[in-house]
Amino acid sequence: MYVYVISASDDRQKIGKARDPEERRRLLQSGSTLPLDLVHSQRVQQPRNVEVCAHEKLASRRLHGEWFNATRDEAISAVRAAVDELGGELPPLATELRLPRKIVDGVGLEARRQSSRAYHAKREAAGLKKVTLWLSPEARSVLDAKRTEYGSKDAAAEAAIRKL
Repeated sequence: MYVYVISASDDRQKIGKARDPEERRRLLQSGSTLPLDLVHSQRVQQPRNVEVCAHEKLASRRLHGEWFNATRDEAISAVRAAVDELGGELPPLATELRLPRKIVDGVGLEARRQSSRAYHAKREAAGLKKVTLWLSPEARSVLDAKRTEYGSKDAAAEAAIRKL
């Protein structure tokens, strides 16, 4: 989650938290006659604590709720000071770095490949064969009934399947 600063004018700032600060700005904009700008957002581990700490730093300038009579720089400084005080800043997501789509997709694809390799290595270590089955619900129930009827051929393999 993020802690953000949304500016309604030079002297009206909102400090809040949201999963998607830009979406939050759009939501607020629908109820505001003033243009709103997202001027700062920071990904943090403890968004509620950072938000409350930033609010406390500007408590004497509170207008109402999460709105403060402060400049953009003062509000941003309060958020940064709260993050420094509490720690827990997270690195930006790959999509926030504005990397080319090809690189982002490549990183995700490689992570999925590594995960898949690890999964299959665990199954092979348990003595299981790599088999892919696409079964309808009816076929699955028939297979389960046969497994119950004849009992498991390999109890160790069945136990390993349940663990994976």
